Amino acid sequence: MESPGYFAIRHFRVVWLSPWFAHDRLSQRLVNMHHRWRDVSKQEVLGVLRHRALQDGTCWRDLALSDYEETFERFCSGRSYVQWLRERGWDKNSDSSSDSSSDSSSDSSSDDCDKTSMVSALEGGWRSRNRRAELDEIRGGLDGWRGKDERRRSLALERRCAAAERAAQSCVDTAVKAKTDTFRPIVSILLPVHDPAPEHLKDCLESVLRQDYDHWQLCIVDDASRNREVIALLEQFEARDSRIVLRRQKTNGHVCEASNAALSMAAGPYVALLDHDDLLTPCALSYVAEALSRSPRPVLVYSDEDKVDQRGVRCEPHFKPCFNPDLLLAQNYMAHLSVFDTALVRQLGGFRKGLEGSQDHDLALRVCAHTEPDRIVHIPRILYHWRASPGSTAMTSNAKDYTSRAGLRAVADHLARSSPGATVELGRLPNTYRVRWPLPDPLPLVSLMIPTRDRVDLLAPCVDAILSRTRYSRLEVLILDNGTRCEETLAYLAEIGKGDPRVRILAWNHRFNYSGINNFGAYHARGDVLGLINNDIEPINEEWLDEMVRHVVRPDIGCVGAKLYYPNDTIQHAGVVLGIGGVAGHAHKYFSRHANGYFSRLALAQNYSAVTGACLLIRKALYRQVGGLNARDLPIAFNDVDLCLKVREAGYRNVWTPDAELYHHESESRGADDNASKRARAIGEVLYMRHTWGEQLDRDPAYNPNLTLVHEDFSLR
Repeated sequence: MESPGYFAIRHFRVVWLSPWFAHDRLSQRLVNMHHRWRDVSKQEVLGVLRHRALQDGTCWRDLALSDYEETFERFCSGRSYVQWLRERGWDKNSDSSSDSSSDSSSDSSSDDCDKTSMVSALEGGWRSRNRRAELDEIRGGLDGWRGKDERRRSLALERRCAAAERAAQSCVDTAVKAKTDTFRPIVSILLPVHDPAPEHLKDCLESVLRQDYDHWQLCIVDDASRNREVIALLEQFEARDSRIVLRRQKTNGHVCEASNAALSMAAGPYVALLDHDDLLTPCALSYVAEALSRSPRPVLVYSDEDKVDQRGVRCEPHFKPCFNPDLLLAQNYMAHLSVFDTALVRQLGGFRKGLEGSQDHDLALRVCAHTEPDRIVHIPRILYHWRASPGSTAMTSNAKDYTSRAGLRAVADHLARSSPGATVELGRLPNTYRVRWPLPDPLPLVSLMIPTRDRVDLLAPCVDAILSRTRYSRLEVLILDNGTRCEETLAYLAEIGKGDPRVRILAWNHRFNYSGINNFGAYHARGDVLGLINNDIEPINEEWLDEMVRHVVRPDIGCVGAKLYYPNDTIQHAGVVLGIGGVAGHAHKYFSRHANGYFSRLALAQNYSAVTGACLLIRKALYRQVGGLNARDLPIAFNDVDLCLKVREAGYRNVWTPDAELYHHESESRGADDNASKRARAIGEVLYMRHTWGEQLDRDPAYNPNLTLVHEDFSLR
């Protein structure tokens, strides 16, 4: 609420709809958003609803609107994480992991895990186990579906239902495979202990005993605990299971020394890291074992995690991206649960003393530097519960300031080894870091290409701001004029073209084609670096271009994107997430300029699959290598996403930086797709993207399958 009686609604726009458009849009929205209709086509939705409407003597729209209102309420009510877990049947398994009321509970918990948790797919557990029954019901509803093309529709539905059944069965097959596969390595769990709350330690140890995967070893190093209850508890559990190995240190050496002692005890080819008051989910090691069975053999596996508060309630789920090198430099997003190749960890010297508090971040950086990206595997499933207790970093990230300083040193040492000349400083948030990549000497010439037509009210502020608010010295501005007729704009072009040697005016006298215009500009550009710049962009900070050039000259980086705001200081662009709305959407759209975003991602440089072409830098040689923008199939929309995906396919990473800030008056210059021809063109571009990149659009490695593809706010799916 902004003030009494007034409130703001985001993500919605009120428009007049013709009946046919509403009919089509309502059906599509149900397919996109409603859990019941998620696996059927738009036509099938209509068929079932019409049949039921005839049976009930009502209107199909009443049935559709009922489901739509349920969907609308569900997506707008801000479901809690606990509700989300309950919907997926994940709450029972995970909650049992924190319930250690009796020693005999481990057997029953393991059985429950066999019956319940293992039925879920390793990477698709969000799908309901009753889904096949629902599809059977939908199929039954279609038995009376009337129409002249009845047979074709029925066959299509049967194929879809069969595919859904195969997918559901594969959930079971994949899960069982994790328990029966011949590759069953011992996972040695490293557990340094120093005077935790006894009840928390007991829960932690019980969570290990509950694992349904039995090839594990628990290496406990008691780092000179003084609490007799803790000591007795450790001895009790050591006697309880031969897989538990206990060593006591005479003096307290802190976490790195204790972890190295535990590492020396490890008998398994893989080691997992566990804190003395945290919890593993019952099936954690089964998921890990399945991931380790892949080819090539992983050397680092990490999972999603959440927190458990003092009341035992799960909260703050962290659904992570796949391996994201730039994000790992900015924060230790991998954290828990992390599993490493034992031989490699020993080869690298184990845990480095002096980095206590960020020793796991340091280890992850060193391991990643010594392996290929395809041997770093992310499991998109919560396997670890981080205990949020007073004074812990789980409760507040600045609870232990020494962890930030240790992390800073870990990143600095990594850069010294891998990227001489790069420096790092503390980020504006605790336990985050900002890397400053070196600028080359001499500086490369940057050609900023600005397509425009008329609209001097947008163009003049854009060009003037770039020329006056850009510290980077070696740049040229190419104004690509697409048939301007406005006298005022023509006068401005004549004046600016003569008044500043950095500005050139190039005429593109063809039908508007954003891709074609920029390809034309790239052909005439003199710079080694190209900048795609909309004519409604205005820089905010003078370092924006320096920051983007620092990234674009890195040999492994392709496209570089900036942080863009609407004029009201809300986020317009902070990276592109594939799959949102069917093709792509902007991460954190409409968030406040000062918001931190999902787990601080609005404040951290990181890799995204794509960035917007409204302000994008790329090396000219790479632009030509991938064929530039697709002027034939994508004249207006998604050409930037297509470019970024081609760059990624060529072996480069795309990066987004929050330290290049600009305003963007989105689509002010061209307007919206508000007539039939524009809508037809837009549909064609969507179809091209789905046909060309469909599989990649459905699995964005910079995102997580547990997060929504309906909104752009990182909310739960």
